[in-house]
Amino acid sequence: MSFFNELGKKLSQAGQDAAQQTKIFAETTKISSYISDEEKRIDDLYKQIGKSYFEANRNNGSDIYAAQIAEIVNSQNKILEYQQQIRDIKGIKNCPNCGAELNKNSGFCSSCGYNVTAAASVNEAPVDTTPINTVPAYTIPVPVENSPLNLNKNGEESENNAEN
Repeated sequence: MSFFNELGKKLSQAGQDAAQQTKIFAETTKISSYISDEEKRIDDLYKQIGKSYFEANRNNGSDIYAAQIAEIVNSQNKILEYQQQIRDIKGIKNCPNCGAELNKNSGFCSSCGYNVTAAASVNEAPVDTTPINTVPAYTIPVPVENSPLNLNKNGEESENNAEN
């Protein structure tokens, strides 16, 4: 019988050891997850700092990071080209008035009601592909004939529409 008692003690000890190892594993996994979360948070903050620095210095040619800034601007311009290729493949154009995506054959914008066909025949202007580093921060909408909302140079409703 001592053999079975000894075997029982060893099995009991092995079970306790396994439970202890499981507890240790669970605790270290949990703490490792906390570490990973904090490292991700630090990486996100690094990205925010880098993006803020880039935005503040994108037009500063004498900056020590000018080469990297130029590469970012180049990549942003490529992204604009790729986005235009996607629009072409999908048969989509953007409303010149509000920027909403429209079917290439649409006559009117489904978002703002703008007469896209009249604008296209007057302007025949392609989608703006101006490099990102030269685009102004804010553009005031330009009034166009046959627009459901005519705006003056200040972006305010014109008197012609105010009477309606």
